[in-house]
Amino acid sequence: MPGVVFQRKSLRRDLGIRRLHETVLGTTRLLASGPATTFVVMDSIYANTDFSGQGLYERAWIRAGSADYRVGSFNTQSGAWLGGNLLQSTIPSGGDFEVHTKMDPAVMDQYIDETIMQLRVRQEVGIRTIDGLTFYTLDGAASPGTIKSVLNVYYFGNPNGSLDRERHDLTQEQVIFTATGMELRLPGGLGASMQIVLDAMLQVSLGAGDAATVNLGQYDEEVVLWGAAARCYDSMMQDAPGQDFGNYAVLNKRAVGMANQLLKKG
Repeated sequence: MPGVVFQRKSLRRDLGIRRLHETVLGTTRLLASGPATTFVVMDSIYANTDFSGQGLYERAWIRAGSADYRVGSFNTQSGAWLGGNLLQSTIPSGGDFEVHTKMDPAVMDQYIDETIMQLRVRQEVGIRTIDGLTFYTLDGAASPGTIKSVLNVYYFGNPNGSLDRERHDLTQEQVIFTATGMELRLPGGLGASMQIVLDAMLQVSLGAGDAATVNLGQYDEEVVLWGAAARCYDSMMQDAPGQDFGNYAVLNKRAVGMANQLLKKG
């Protein structure tokens, strides 16, 4: 199944905005000159002197330029977030940033990863043949995903053919778990320049960095958002006072229920 490709940044922002309701997005109007500069980003859209002296966004997290910072203070007159830590990389004027008031974005990334790692996505995995070879190592064949089980195996005599793909189904292949990993064994060797195709169930993963993407196959974004939200609420419960603990517990239970319901549909 081709599925839809999702980006880490989009998943994290949707999690913060649509599920946790703790994220603000902005576009900086200041030009930060380099790593020796104290952290500051400003978006005049958020300037509002009515909130002067209320300590807005103190100790919040900001993800800007793929780096994380803590907010020391917020200037309500200009709409500027300031921190005492130095810039890790240049943030140009016009660069986007996100403010998280309840969850560290790095932790949100971790919970998104944990949720995705639980999914099993059905995809086709292609392996180029080597003349006469009767066994193929499957570890790494679906990188960055991991093959967990193989449902069917066939090969194309002409994998580059646009009109006649010459599909041949294999009936005596074996998938063996060896001491060094998973291995496909064939009853006889195939010729060179063919393509073995595995109809497989994969454990997919999301690479590092905000630009990293993942193909969720038969699942949609909601499975990841609700699963990660459940983990976030569980984390929030740990340090929450009495009444807030109860509120987060209710939200956690709802998120777990929604995630399980969507998993069954997937």
